[in-house]
Amino acid sequence: MKNLFLIFSLIALILICYVKSQQDAAKSYVTNLEGDDFTILCTIQYDTKNNLVGKFSTKNAAGYFPFKGKEFMFMPNQIFLTPFNLNAFSMKWFSVSSSIPSNYFKQPVGKENGFDTYVCRRNYDSKILLGKFAGNACNCSYYGEEKQFFKNFDILYSANRVCNP
Repeated sequence: MKNLFLIFSLIALILICYVKSQQDAAKSYVTNLEGDDFTILCTIQYDTKNNLVGKFSTKNAAGYFPFKGKEFMFMPNQIFLTPFNLNAFSMKWFSVSSSIPSNYFKQPVGKENGFDTYVCRRNYDSKILLGKFAGNACNCSYYGEEKQFFKNFDILYSANRVCNP
């Protein structure tokens, strides 16, 4: 009876160690999200501590991560240097309108890597609502209060591109 208990204990210990080693292993996910107005093809990689270290390539979309009480905006092909806890990982995607709402405007700020770049400003106080974004036909839009999303990134980025950090 004592030997049987030791055998079961040993098996349980081996299983626990195996599960733990699998959890600690670096993970990589390829996601292809499609909708009427957007396609996202990306590789999301996590290190052994479940920190997000991947980057995204998008078409017709942008979005944000709710992270530590703040909304972290991401843009096409952005590399994430800030660690994200896997359990807090939550993507929300929004399609955007095809016209610029009257209370926002986009302001050209020059060229970067050969592409026109803009910032999105609010009309009544000219506050910059998002950092520079690139594109020849990007549209400024919003969802709720100061949640900005942009479209037409397919002008610059291929939907078939899978990004590997």
